[in-house]
Amino acid sequence: MSLSAYRRKRWVTRPHPHVDRLACIWLIRRFVDAKAVIRYATRPRPGEIAFDMDEGEFGHQGNLCSFEKMLRAFGLDEPALRAMAEIVHEIDLRDGRYAWPEATGIDAILEGWRLSKWSDAELEARGIALFEGLYLSLSNR
Repeated sequence: MSLSAYRRKRWVTRPHPHVDRLACIWLIRRFVDAKAVIRYATRPRPGEIAFDMDEGEFGHQGNLCSFEKMLRAFGLDEPALRAMAEIVHEIDLRDGRYAWPEATGIDAILEGWRLSKWSDAELEARGIALFEGLYLSLSNR
């Protein structure tokens, strides 16, 4: 899929974003459209691109989480992104497939955020910062 076909679009995902949705939001803003409009709702409206939702174009498929599916769909294949995908996968699916030491810490932070009762916008802002830091760290290895 062409990244340009997804620019200037409206995106939608479920409220109270957690690891997979936050990683997808970071990916959208970092690689697809920095000014993307992202809405939180239980159902997409016509014309919106849904992710990590039952009706979403970018949702879980087989043993892939939404972030992994989005990376594949956009042809984003660099070592730091593959590592991030494995970390997100393990926190989201908890299937023991990947063992990254970062996963435990990120999982603990995200659990604290879940308990915080922050707004979706606050979670989004913090999630973007978290995943940008992770990406930069993994890129420098």
